[in-house]
Amino acid sequence: MFSKISYIVVLILIFFAPCFSQVENIPVSNAVYKFLIKAETRGILKNFSSTDLPLQRKEIIKQLTIINEKRHLLSSAEQGSLDLFCQEFDIIPKQSLVLFSSKTDSNSIFSERFFTEDEKLIFKYSDSSIHTQFEPLIAADLMFSNDENSKSMNAVIGHLGFRLAGSIDDNFGYNFQVTNGSLFAGERELAMKDAKYSQNVKFSDLKNDVDIQESQIAYQNKWFYSSIGRETRLIGSGLEQRLIASANSPSFDALTIAAKFDGFEYKFSHFSLMALHEEHYGYNAGSFLKIPSKFMAFHRFSLRPSWGEIGFWESVIYSERGFDLAYLNPLSFFKSLEHSLRDRDNSAMGLDWTIRPFDNIQIKGTYFLDDIIFSEVGNGFWSNKAAFNIALNVVLPHSFDFAFEYARVEPYTFSHYNVQNSVTNDGRLIGSSLMPNSHSFTSELNYWFGGRYPLTLSIQYIESGKNIYDDDGELKLNVGSNPLQTIRWGDATYLNFLDGNKIYSTNISLSSGVEIFRNLNILFHYKYAIVNSFAENFFRIIIRVNEF
Repeated sequence: MFSKISYIVVLILIFFAPCFSQVENIPVSNAVYKFLIKAETRGILKNFSSTDLPLQRKEIIKQLTIINEKRHLLSSAEQGSLDLFCQEFDIIPKQSLVLFSSKTDSNSIFSERFFTEDEKLIFKYSDSSIHTQFEPLIAADLMFSNDENSKSMNAVIGHLGFRLAGSIDDNFGYNFQVTNGSLFAGERELAMKDAKYSQNVKFSDLKNDVDIQESQIAYQNKWFYSSIGRETRLIGSGLEQRLIASANSPSFDALTIAAKFDGFEYKFSHFSLMALHEEHYGYNAGSFLKIPSKFMAFHRFSLRPSWGEIGFWESVIYSERGFDLAYLNPLSFFKSLEHSLRDRDNSAMGLDWTIRPFDNIQIKGTYFLDDIIFSEVGNGFWSNKAAFNIALNVVLPHSFDFAFEYARVEPYTFSHYNVQNSVTNDGRLIGSSLMPNSHSFTSELNYWFGGRYPLTLSIQYIESGKNIYDDDGELKLNVGSNPLQTIRWGDATYLNFLDGNKIYSTNISLSSGVEIFRNLNILFHYKYAIVNSFAENFFRIIIRVNEF
């Protein structure tokens, strides 16, 4: 049975080979992004942006080539990390071992070279105009936790899948990856601490396995770029916070067009989001569930001088109707359009910045303006809704780098009178990992010891003011901490920041990874969390073939 399936897959690969290019995006799970941000802070990469990820393969190759040309600026350990990425992206020539041979790649994976730095693939074909490869995605995810009440939990989840990617003539590209995983042992409750499990409907609501799929098709011709697909996007400048879009919510579909020039980029995206729904006979999924339509239009233009980047962006969320042609026009001002459409929708705008006053020092941040009444600025008025983060990145000697970030979200930010227009996807915040009426302090120290993954120590302190509920679960005091709950008649219109039930959280984490040989990685993660003096230890080990 397996041989028949494999044969069919190979035929599909050969059939679709003329549809692939280096225009395809590299998923944000790839460790190369953290290395590029380090090089960006050093000042090695001019006119580069890490504000909107993922990036195209050819863009990553371009930046790695620039770093390689200036490798003398790196420590010996950092040069070791660079060599691994240059080999992965074919800047340094490498061999590929394949399960099924092609005219261009026929070295068998079943050889003494299996445990080397050669790439291990199911299939690969690559010539001057066409590139396509098919690779396995395999992982064992092991979690352990215990708290001060001596409650212990564990979970073991296995994943199996594949990634198909390719290009033709540097114009067309696609990337398709799918995995399916099962809870083999332990408690589902522990696995739900990870967002990718808790946001998966099949795993969290239907108590079944976990299937995750991302795909993207792209076209580029000189300065014009377009794509359609579902993928995790990180939009916003900073350290831990991505205020515009992040991995907090499930991946969502988007149609994107962009104009790219040296030192300037304009990008427009129209996203399809998941609106809120009511349970049907106790189920959160199924044929009879009624879910309204929900969309977000977003555009951003950025200037990229040699010392950093300045971007202006705007978004609008609308729901319970079909595509609105007004918001499908990429060259428009959403705020004015919203007013002309009778002020039904939820618009926002803001700035993001990346500034390098000197090499090895970088200041990043994003300002998210949800709503404002200028006469009430500084008075704690509920309708002045905004969020911001600002981070300092510093590259230190001896392969270290350090970063610090402050982030703050004002009460009622991301909410809307129509709850369907809240800045959420399937009930989860699209961007900020901080809830409204909260702020956080985050510091991070990285040590690059020559591998794909640095040793990272992170310390985060969060203060939040939460809404107060009575014993029956009814909202008693609304302080604007829930993006799905706007102000009600009778609620206080003037608030002090952090009003409500005070929550104090401290998270100390240590993480790293080791590439045993090419394609096989082991990741380690430990977190010590304290929430209002209640302490918990969390351990995690991920053994995986390829990153996803």
